[in-house]
Amino acid sequence: NWAQSTRPFGGGDLGTPGFGVDDSLSVNPLTVPNQVVLLNNYPNPFNGKTRIEFRVFTAAQIKLVIYNLVGQEVVVLQDQYLEPGEYSIAWGANNLSTGIYLVRLTIDDVNLAAARKILFLK
Repeated sequence: NWAQSTRPFGGGDLGTPGFGVDDSLSVNPLTVPNQVVLLNNYPNPFNGKTRIEFRVFTAAQIKLVIYNLVGQEVVVLQDQYLEPGEYSIAWGANNLSTGIYLVRLTIDDVNLAAARKILFLK
């Protein structure tokens, strides 16, 4: 919904002389089937516990797994059917060695996944 602006260049436009954003701009959320977003964990690096957040855009079977750098599964934090929404889970790594771990979020057991590195310091 772009509209021609009556303001001169530099008068609040977004950089193009004579063009601006119409005030009636509306946003329609996109529905993307089987989409998930893995957000940054916090704190990172962490000592003891960290919180992992993710968003699910369609109802689906979600699996959230921690791996070491060799690719071995360390722990499954979540493996269940979830409705669309934003989720948060705390993970305590006190029994593990200091190092880098990978968090992997998969949807419906297919190769649609998101992954992040996290750093555990004792």
